[in-house]
Amino acid sequence: MATKMLSPDGSAATFDNGAKAIMMPQLGPDYLPSGRSYRLVIVPQSRAAGVVRLLSGPSGQLPNNIAQENYALTGTITV
Repeated sequence: MATKMLSPDGSAATFDNGAKAIMMPQLGPDYLPSGRSYRLVIVPQSRAAGVVRLLSGPSGQLPNNIAQENYALTGTITV
């Protein structure tokens, strides 16, 4: 696992200016073929809501205006 620092808006940050850290698998670019996979970041803002950001898709890297969508969990989850 690797530590990834994020700024308050969810963009990449450093240890000096980051607001929070998440643990991510340390996978190289060859793990998933870029021409057939999507890279998403799920940023929870509470237990039942947050933001999903699309970082890249089969067509390649996205420009600076990253596609994002708010989500809210509905229903109950039984553990």
